[in-house]
Amino acid sequence: MDIETFLAHGHRDLREPDGRPLYAYRCTREEFEKIRALLRYELTLRLVSSRDRNVAAMLCLAGAEWWRRCYSGGPWKWGALKEDLGCPHWSWAEMTGAITTGLRVWHRPVLMQNGEHRYIATLACEGGMPLKLLQREQSHLWVYFRALLESLRVYGYTGEEDREELLAVAEEHQHKLPGSFQHEGPLALTAELAGCVWSLRRKYQLDDEDDPVAWLDVHDRRWRDRMPILLEEDTARAFLRGLVQTAGEVARGARSRVRVVTSLYQGSGGWAIARRLVAPRQIPANVLDALLSISSQSAPRRLHLRMYATERGEAGVSGRLLRFQ
Repeated sequence: MDIETFLAHGHRDLREPDGRPLYAYRCTREEFEKIRALLRYELTLRLVSSRDRNVAAMLCLAGAEWWRRCYSGGPWKWGALKEDLGCPHWSWAEMTGAITTGLRVWHRPVLMQNGEHRYIATLACEGGMPLKLLQREQSHLWVYFRALLESLRVYGYTGEEDREELLAVAEEHQHKLPGSFQHEGPLALTAELAGCVWSLRRKYQLDDEDDPVAWLDVHDRRWRDRMPILLEEDTARAFLRGLVQTAGEVARGARSRVRVVTSLYQGSGGWAIARRLVAPRQIPANVLDALLSISSQSAPRRLHLRMYATERGEAGVSGRLLRFQ
């Protein structure tokens, strides 16, 4: 299969690459197996060159799909991928040269970090979330994604920030990820996925939807195509559904909390810090319990919540503190 046939097939109906990430072309399992088998045959018998533009393009596509479908953890090395695609005899220069050429055909960049090209990370990001890792590490990922979405809320992010900004937030919670996800490729994908989900929540005001996934399926039929996660598997579909619901819970939870918002502003006398109390009209019992360290069952029917500043240090903290009473 050549790139023209792949692009023209089925729902894509394209004449040339349009610059989208490779995962967004939604290569099917059948297409992946055909491309992989053809590459393995041609490269094993050395019938084609690493400099061939079509070979390079399809190598990038197959490589990205391989990371998404087959990578199950362990060291990030070329060996397993090269063996699978039939080019273990290629040198590092041949492999990276083919990837550079292939990505240029797809109108996609090679990722850079600290001034160096990151070829394996690029293929991983182009492929989307690795399914085998997702199936194995799902329980650990929920803790991480909830913390990441909470940070996006606190920082006032829309989810449409550039890759570097979202990745910086993800790195704050990197320690919560299982080791197999702490490579730069999967980490960047988690940031991208969280950004996409947070952006959808904000764009369509999904906070009050009981079933946001069903709502999106009706009102934006292509929303799943923008996600860096393959939805052919039940595990992936369930995970994405849960992630969208979690984003709504994080946003709704923010509205039920009593918060102190700190702002930096420029007044007539220069820069100053201002703090204001933000409270909802109603506070759930569990939030009140946590706020006042009391049981809602023993709380009076009516009470006043007062905030005041104190100069007294507490627990080793000096300066002005905000306290609740």
